[in-house]
Amino acid sequence: MKTYRLAWKMQDGAVRTSAVSYSMSAAEDRREQLAVTCTAVRVVEVPIGQDIPSAVIKEMSAEG
Repeated sequence: MKTYRLAWKMQDGAVRTSAVSYSMSAAEDRREQLAVTCTAVRVVEVPIGQDIPSAVIKEMSAEG
């Protein structure tokens, strides 16, 4: 089973990540909700019980 977490960039530039894992359909639903108020949202596949890789967070932080 594949699991996904979300990373999103707030209007102030802070990058946040989801505390829970989602199925792909649930992650897409959450992505749509976050996209209303955030400047960028990514759905990232992660192994069960693991976090989003720090490289993804660094990359999003560097984006303008």
